[in-house]
Amino acid sequence: MHEKSVSLGCSFTYGDELENHFDAWPFLVASHFGWSHNQMARSGSGNDRVMRGIVKTINRGYDYYLIGWTHYARTEHADQEGVFDIWPGQQHKSLFAEPHRQELCKYFSRNHDIKYLYRKYLQNILYAQAILEKHNKKYVMVDAFANHQMRISGTHMPFRDSESDLSKQINIQHYLGWSESASMVEWAYGTPQGGYGHPLEEGHRKIADKIIKHIETQW
Repeated sequence: MHEKSVSLGCSFTYGDELENHFDAWPFLVASHFGWSHNQMARSGSGNDRVMRGIVKTINRGYDYYLIGWTHYARTEHADQEGVFDIWPGQQHKSLFAEPHRQELCKYFSRNHDIKYLYRKYLQNILYAQAILEKHNKKYVMVDAFANHQMRISGTHMPFRDSESDLSKQINIQHYLGWSESASMVEWAYGTPQGGYGHPLEEGHRKIADKIIKHIETQW
């Protein structure tokens, strides 16, 4: 039977700034194992969209899920125009023409709770983990950014330690980089980047090699 895989995530999973999007790490991983692949990652995507994508596809016959969680502070909203993501410090004028979305971005940049946002990120991981394991799906999760390095203001304690009621429930067998506090940014470090900071072909190859090795040793 032909095996199928699907990926979800943000621009680091989609392959922004690559000349050929088939050089993005999910396609490299799928090609290595001989899987067909559906790329469902999107630029600017938040973790709520990733979670919704898992729910949407869970009964579509995919055998393998490649999940690239994005920055914990990206937050999904919806209005009459559709669903969109915002994050603190976002360049709202270049992304949104709608005045009400620009105002929401400015408000959110000034007024947000980092601990709440980090816990929501952890909750999405646990929801995804529960659904995938309930349906007996094989999966690997990674971080695009250094979410693991976020610390409580004025301390050296990472949020992943202070919020251990959630973080200790993460199945690290399927979460590459969790134990060693590493992400795509670290794995692609020192390789060429695009103008907006995305890894290019060499970086995606390094990310793919990390994930391939993990799959071969953990699954």
